[in-house]
Amino acid sequence: MRIIWKTGLVFVLAILMAGCSLVEEKAVKLMDHLDAETAILDYLDATNPIIEESYDIEVAAESGFWNEEDDAKALAFITENTIPALEKVLQDSKEVTVDWEQLQPSHDALILSNEKLLESYVIFAEDMKKGNYEMSEAATVAYDLSVEEYEKHERLFAELAEEYKVEVYLEEEKE
Repeated sequence: MRIIWKTGLVFVLAILMAGCSLVEEKAVKLMDHLDAETAILDYLDATNPIIEESYDIEVAAESGFWNEEDDAKALAFITENTIPALEKVLQDSKEVTVDWEQLQPSHDALILSNEKLLESYVIFAEDMKKGNYEMSEAATVAYDLSVEEYEKHERLFAELAEEYKVEVYLEEEKE
């Protein structure tokens, strides 16, 4: 009788231990999800203003630079407004602290996008100083790389959000 009782007790304890392991595994998954969600939302809070500022700079450049008839005023606008503003955007994006390792590739793409955007305007300003008022191939290539890197940033970020089932809505470009 004792053997049956001890065997039953061992069996019950094994079932309880398996149940505890399952609960622990579920708790770890839940904590990982919560950590991911917090990191993603914190990253959004830190980078959205930077992304919006970059967009606003390009809109301002369109009206204050591309639509300017006077070449001297256009050059002054790009060197006095657009380039310093893009330098600040780049600095701000580099200062964002990424606490969650999985977000780093997306953030690196955002930084590179901002670097290339700044580079494109710097090249264009240098070309204008030399009398070339058309986008050179070098400026176009830098600008295109900026767009590609920004799209990479968005894709990587969206993939992470989807993987961890964090609902985020990326705004489409403003018209």
